[in-house]
Amino acid sequence: MRYYEIIETAATRRPRPPAGTKPPLTPEQARRAAERRNDAQRKLRDENLRHSAKVGDIQAKLSQSP
Repeated sequence: MRYYEIIETAATRRPRPPAGTKPPLTPEQARRAAERRNDAQRKLRDENLRHSAKVGDIQAKLSQSP
């Protein structure tokens, strides 16, 4: 990288916000974040239900066997 390339990239770089602060989300970003959260919760709930069903089946089989 040449000297003038370093100066150009440094001059055009946007300043970073202070650590731990984020700009507020736009309504579209907030909607997408809520969808991601809801999808993750739905997946966990479905996985938990499947697991509970498997455990219930195994417990039923074990209780039936002599």
